[in-house]
Amino acid sequence: HRHNQPYTNSHFKRWYHLLTDEKAIRSLTKDLPESEQSIFREDGVLSTLVVPIIVNHQFWGFIELHQCAIEYEWSPQEESIVFTMAASISAALQRQQTEEIIHHQAFHDALTNLPNRILFNDRLELALASARRSEQLLAVLFMDLDRFKTINDTLGHSVGDALLKDVAHRLESCLRDGDTVARW
Repeated sequence: HRHNQPYTNSHFKRWYHLLTDEKAIRSLTKDLPESEQSIFREDGVLSTLVVPIIVNHQFWGFIELHQCAIEYEWSPQEESIVFTMAASISAALQRQQTEEIIHHQAFHDALTNLPNRILFNDRLELALASARRSEQLLAVLFMDLDRFKTINDTLGHSVGDALLKDVAHRLESCLRDGDTVARW
């Protein structure tokens, strides 16, 4: 219902501060500030219950319930139930984010964020199969940075890491769609 409404709207500013402090909003429409009352009257809302969804200690969104038939006083028990629903959503989102991070880490180099050897081998197998089917040629290029050990030894590992990141970024900027650069 409130999808893509900016938090700069007058009533959302107040809501945002309450919700980011992990507080619920439980009210009859007639008890809300006038700017909020007018918005709810347009939608025929007589009372509302709003509970934040917090993911990794950050405000993610909220669950908002309306009563449009009668002026209804939401109970603390109902608020608690909605908080439990929000906590379940939060846990599921945290689990999903964690799984995505683990999956990414399993197939990407931690320093350069390039595909690692495992992902490179998988993409190479797919590219080889595609090249065979379409009777096309395929190129694989291995590159090494000469005297990289000297850079690490004389200038330090932080400079060496910065160099690797810069080389990775430059190589990625030269790729076409479907090309892969990986840290072997």
